[in-house]
This record gives sequence, structure tokens and C-alpha cells, in this order.
Amino acid sequence: MAIAASLSGCSYNSLSPVADTAGEFVEQVGDVDLPTAKKKAYDSVLAACSKSGHEAVIDREGSVYDNTGGTYKIIFHCEDPKKLAAEIEEKNRENAQAEIEFENSHPYMAIISCSAGNGTINPEVCFAPNDQYSPATNLEVRSGDFYKLYQYYEVPNSGKMTGEGIEIPLGGSFSIKAQDSQQYYILSLKIIQTKSHKIIYQKSVGQYGFISISK
Repeated sequence: MAIAASLSGCSYNSLSPVADTAGEFVEQVGDVDLPTAKKKAYDSVLAACSKSGHEAVIDREGSVYDNTGGTYKIIFHCEDPKKLAAEIEEKNRENAQAEIEFENSHPYMAIISCSAGNGTINPEVCFAPNDQYSPATNLEVRSGDFYKLYQYYEVPNSGKMTGEGIEIPLGGSFSIKAQDSQQYYILSLKIIQTKSHKIIYQKSVGQYGFISISK
């Protein structure tokens, strides 16, 4: 059951149903700030949903702002609370199962970081050319049947960037080779168990230092 609240640069009118609760509702707002307008629209739609014993759930993908028409269209769905709860529970089960399957197929995680003092910078910096006399270095990753040699500018694509560094999921058998190209930055590699986050290996090196581990 979709309900749309359309907010545009017109004079304020009270909620005006153009169909029954299975259709659309339109609300137009003039000199009212957008957050207030959205709240008014939501409260009105919520009341309509509640009358039928349903809950109003925002459709974030369907809600869009039209620059040409100056209209903010908010889409809500009137959902059965029991059905909604069941869908959420099923989604949580699917996510939990996917996480278990991922951990089973990737029992280890590599975390690569580049640091100076107490701060960290983008990991690829530790592989970049230092100057015309110090060429770039590479990151070599092998995990199961997967193998790739990353150029320094490709290092961000090797895994997921986090506040700690780049996380690279690894299978039961793997190898990683890396070399620091920078004079003032420290290249670090840490291997953890995906489930327990227990550190099983860690090493840091300075310029031209080489890190190599295989399992």
C-alpha cells in the first residue's frame, strides 16, 4: 500500500486524500522549512495507516527530490506490523547466515596500514614512488585460487578501506608480500582470525623493508 506525500512551493493545504488508503495522499507546503513539512506529511500519513491497523514505513529509494518541479516526494508503505516484523526477522537470519558463510570461506583477514607517528594515512602511500630515485613497490596477494599483483595506485582496490587500514579477506591458504617505498612512513601488516579477531601475525617495516607471510 503506497502513500505519497508531495511537498512543493505552493501555499499550505491540509492533507487532501485523492484516493482511499490504498492510493496516494498529496500535501503541498509553502513557506515552511522542509523538515517541518516532511514531519507534517509523515504524521498525516501515519494517522491514515493507523486507522487501518498498519504502520507507515518510509521507502527511501522511492522518495526523491525533483529539482525541476521543486517537489519533494516522500513515499510511505502501510505495512502490517506482524508481516513487517517477520520480514525483518527473516532478513536478520539471512544476514547472519551470510556472515557465517563468509567467515567459513574467509577464516583470516589481512589489515594493511601506512602510518607516520601516531596517525595513519592512505595505505597506497607506502607503495607510491618516493622520488625519482625511489620507484614504487607492489602488493602481492594470493588467497586460495585468487592471485593479484597490485600496483601502488591499485592498492585501495585490494580490499575494504576502514579507519585501521585496508581489510583483505583471506581463505584458509594465503600469501601476502609487500614492501615499503617511503622514507618517513611505516608500512604494517596484521593478520587476524575473522571470527575471534585474534592477531596471529603482525609486522611493521620502514623504507625498503619487506613483509612476506604465507599459510
